[in-house]
Amino acid sequence: TLLVPMRNKCVMRMESYWNYEVCLDQHIRQFHEEQTTNKAVQVTEYFLGRSNKITGRTEPTPQQLAARYDPEHIPSFLLDGVSTPYYSEFYLDGTQCDLTGALRETEVRFVCAPGAYSSVVQVAETSTCKYLVVIETSLLCANADFVVKSQKTHSITCTSLEGPKRPKMLQEMLDEQTDTQRRLKAEFARQDAARRRQQQTVQAHQYNQGTQAAQQRKLTQQQQQESVHQQHLQQQQQKQQ
Repeated sequence: TLLVPMRNKCVMRMESYWNYEVCLDQHIRQFHEEQTTNKAVQVTEYFLGRSNKITGRTEPTPQQLAARYDPEHIPSFLLDGVSTPYYSEFYLDGTQCDLTGALRETEVRFVCAPGAYSSVVQVAETSTCKYLVVIETSLLCANADFVVKSQKTHSITCTSLEGPKRPKMLQEMLDEQTDTQRRLKAEFARQDAARRRQQQTVQAHQYNQGTQAAQQRKLTQQQQQESVHQQHLQQQQQKQQ
């Protein structure tokens, strides 16, 4: 009786491709509308289930019998991670399934949502051509059995224990890496110092060679000048004789 205001009314859910129309006591329809080149609207649709009033069924099915309200056994399921009680109805005799040949069928679960408009919040294909539709409505909240029970929260206080900040094996590995880096750094410094000494030795040798060559050139020039001077004196002596 709580859902009487919804009877013979439809709620919609629009998704990226498929749209869903849930009309209580009538049918559940999945459809897609597409505009053709001549601006006509082409509709692809499947009925995911129909109510007994539409199909003319007079005897409830086992699923429908099991779904009848029993205050002693309120079923619940996880909705957004919260255990949520629900009331369900089954819609059978939908469009024939292409894969199994059976008629499509849908379970509609109603859950309490205080202050909310009646809306379809979830549509899922739970198995081939069998569907689950979840409707949130404030109408169901009038029955306390369907109100989600508040869950107690417990604070957790964490206290660090005395002990090493790192596991022993990790600390040993880090120490070994540090020692390796220190040895490599010392080796690089030694090699760099050796290269510098070698460069200084080469530069000193080159400097000495350059100095010796300059001295040799100066001596040669002096010898040449002395030879020219001697020749000049000999020429003067010959003229005087």
